[in-house]
Amino acid sequence: PDAAIVFNQPDTTDDFVRALSAADIIEKHRPNLLLVNFTSFDEAQRRYGLLSAESVRAMEAIDGLVKKIVDATKSSRIAEETTFIMVSDSGASKVEKEFNPNVLLAKKGWLASDGHGRVTSWRAVAQPFGGSAAVFVKDPKDENFIREVETFFTQQAEKPDSPIWRIITRREATKLGADPQAALYLDAAPFYTITSKTTGSSITGLTKGADRAARGYAPSRVEMRALFVIAGKGIKSGAQTQYARLIDIAPTAARLLGLEMKTARGRVITEVIK
Repeated sequence: PDAAIVFNQPDTTDDFVRALSAADIIEKHRPNLLLVNFTSFDEAQRRYGLLSAESVRAMEAIDGLVKKIVDATKSSRIAEETTFIMVSDSGASKVEKEFNPNVLLAKKGWLASDGHGRVTSWRAVAQPFGGSAAVFVKDPKDENFIREVETFFTQQAEKPDSPIWRIITRREATKLGADPQAALYLDAAPFYTITSKTTGSSITGLTKGADRAARGYAPSRVEMRALFVIAGKGIKSGAQTQYARLIDIAPTAARLLGLEMKTARGRVITEVIK
């Protein structure tokens, strides 16, 4: 019956197989560390939108799959020795329009493409990441041109109802841990996602099959905050942390395993550990 319920949900088949495999590994091998990645919720959000009926059903299905894994630790009599960590890699934002910065670069003569929209030559080009994009220049030593590109996009961001929320300079991006080779980053305005399109309009509506939700916006934005739940052996009951980063998860897991990651950039989330 449980299997039938899961298989009737959209895009949850792979997650169901992952959960069964994880439970089987726990029962047969009792591993010291087991990582499981459920993807159906993220896929449902992107395809159908935030808080869509499909994404809610996917989350409900995952909730049942997590229970299967927890139950496996109980049947294997290792529940009291197990720490559970549930974490999402990012939040998501609703998407209604697309912003195509390479179209603007093409109109400036800084980028050229063929009849299929493929870039054939460029002085500046935008590489999108969903809610943001890195802008690269061909000659990273050409500081005058970098300032010209930055001024151009700053002017675009200052226009009313601009699809650009803010410009992130190379110095700011480096502090965030982003690629320092990019000349600058564009953070999309709410309800916009950024594409790599080089032809057409710089702002377009969503086409059939396009994502209805996106991630990849600047990490400082509230909607990018994600889930972090930890419980079990070695964890303080009721403890909370105001802020945790993805790079903090591995050092924290290592500490719980009695190990130490001395070269990791992340920190151990000590406020939740006994």
